[in-house]
Amino acid sequence: MRQKRAWRNGILLVSLMLAMAALLGLNSVSTALAQSNSGVTTGGTVYVSGGGIGPWTDNFNPFSPTAVDPATIGLLYQTLIYWNPSNGTLNPWLATGWTFNNATTLTMSIRQGVKWNDGVAFTAQDVAFTFNLLKQYPALDTYGVWSVLSSVTAPNNNTVVFTFSKPAAPYLFYIGYYVPIVPEHIWSSVSNPVTYTNSQPVATGPFKLYYFSPSEYILSKNTDYWLPGKPYVNYVVVVDAPSNTQALANLESGKFSYVPMFASNLNNTWVKSDPTYHYYWFPPIAGYQYFMPNDQMYPLNNPEVRQAIAYAINNTPIDTIAESGYMPPVDSIGINQYEWPTWVNSTVAAQYNYSTNVAKAESMFSSMGFTKNSNGILQTPNGTVMSFNYVIPSGYTDWVSAAQQLKTQLAAVGIQINIVGVSTSQWTTDVQDGDYGFSMEEAVNGPTPFYEYNSIMNSALTAPIGSTATGDWERFYNSTANQLLQSWFSTTSNTQAQIYASKLEAIFGQQMPVIPDVARVPFGIFNSTVFTGWPSPSNPYASSEPWQAEGMDVIFQSIHLRPQYAALATVAPVIPSASATSSTSPSSSSPSPSNTTTYVIVAVVVVIVIIIIAAVLLMRRRT
Repeated sequence: MRQKRAWRNGILLVSLMLAMAALLGLNSVSTALAQSNSGVTTGGTVYVSGGGIGPWTDNFNPFSPTAVDPATIGLLYQTLIYWNPSNGTLNPWLATGWTFNNATTLTMSIRQGVKWNDGVAFTAQDVAFTFNLLKQYPALDTYGVWSVLSSVTAPNNNTVVFTFSKPAAPYLFYIGYYVPIVPEHIWSSVSNPVTYTNSQPVATGPFKLYYFSPSEYILSKNTDYWLPGKPYVNYVVVVDAPSNTQALANLESGKFSYVPMFASNLNNTWVKSDPTYHYYWFPPIAGYQYFMPNDQMYPLNNPEVRQAIAYAINNTPIDTIAESGYMPPVDSIGINQYEWPTWVNSTVAAQYNYSTNVAKAESMFSSMGFTKNSNGILQTPNGTVMSFNYVIPSGYTDWVSAAQQLKTQLAAVGIQINIVGVSTSQWTTDVQDGDYGFSMEEAVNGPTPFYEYNSIMNSALTAPIGSTATGDWERFYNSTANQLLQSWFSTTSNTQAQIYASKLEAIFGQQMPVIPDVARVPFGIFNSTVFTGWPSPSNPYASSEPWQAEGMDVIFQSIHLRPQYAALATVAPVIPSASATSSTSPSSSSPSPSNTTTYVIVAVVVVIVIIIIAAVLLMRRRT
């Protein structure tokens, strides 16, 4: 009898020990699965949102202006070069190096060992194919690279040669950083690449498309990515937010780690609640913001009218009210003096200083023969009423606030502004086609001020109203400005470039193609409680708001779980209702939640069985 009891007690003890071991094993295995890559805690699902993004159509064409969020598409498609605006460096990416010969021939070495996410090898032929596709379909050539190229060839699998029709050294940046490379073996059979929606994207980036719905899409880790060990996270979930207000609410929910957007009073509304892990980083490195008149619409096509409007505008409340003091006013010569202080010609800046002067604005309108009608609205000598539609993305709350400021200020001189809020995609279409009177936009910045001037003053990028422009959306034409930009193309001398810049500053100040208001900063708001490795002032490896796609690529392959959250490594995103559209099924090479889930279920069942056995033995012992 004692032996039987001893045997039962032994079984009971062993059962309980096994149960404890199983439970401890679950935790240790999940932690072990998460620990790799020199101590970095891998795995997990990170959520991101942003103001005014979504809902989306199932469009992953990296050249399409109506594709899903243009930044996160960089987690799929990659470029030849990565530019870090935080330190102004150009870095090898799909290209490992490049050389220029007399600013007319650019030779690039292409990275070896890279695969498309369907397993096909990536080669220089894919690069040459991509650029020749842009030549065949000019609507894809958003940055006008074929305005300077004459040919692109791949003499072997590892080399691409770009031959220019004229010297154009600055176009290295457009070619290397702004053109996503697509696979020849997929796109060569696409009948119309302009309208192609590319619902199952094949790319070289760190993530693959896992799931799509109009309000949310999920990207999963590309396990064959060419950077060993990266990315660290398993999933990125991009969630729509029709406005900045909704995006901020997403962030404050605690579920979201990153929201690149404007939000007011962040020190009190965000940082104060958890100064250790809640932060934002708005470095002054992103060019400038401007009011954009339609330069081909009468009477806005008159530079003197644009000058008078500039005098009527007060940019200080644009900063303090619309932008919460994050973005100080800029000079009126087409350059951000905080970003490029050594490029500013102080004499030109003083000459074209459009400080607020309502009386001067009214005097200028009067001298041009403008009069006010019975409603107090200015009209031109031929009777045209100064009333304009101001088209703005309704989800961009700071831009909407700036538009309201402008409406009030211009009403004081007799100009009527009708604010028309539209979706982000509709706004893009409207300004590209010239279907607006006023709007707001940001200068395209780059490694020098050239890129800001080129995006605004290069009429080779524009088009007549009703046709799609790839740049110069205000539709400014000036032959001298075009010649100066071409001269800047042709030089590798910084001294000579500054001479051209000074002359362009003067033309800008005199012609007012657009009306600069405030310095542009990249908006990056972070919750680093669970995931760390985000860019910051102490780790500026990328801009905090990399709307250019390659920056997003760099950020999301760099972030990782904090060690204390290793248990979240195996947590996968929950697919929304089955009725939602899924553009792709999870592939076998995607990190599958099913294996981990199966393990957990089996382990739990084992634990339960052991506990039941122990309980039965205990009950028998008592009887």
